[in-house]
Amino acid sequence: MAHDPHDATVDALVEHFRVANGEHDDWDAFRAAMVRDQRLLLTFTVTHAYGWTAG
Repeated sequence: MAHDPHDATVDALVEHFRVANGEHDDWDAFRAAMVRDQRLLLTFTVTHAYGWTAG
């Protein structure tokens, strides 16, 4: 959870935003909003996928 505008969580949220939307007009405001809203970013590593193949 974001606790400080310059912690690792907010850095990850900034990177995620950049990939999805490009540059933000005001990064300081973005970082403050992430802390205020107690945002977090979950990441998953897929190790198995189950299903069937077409064939």
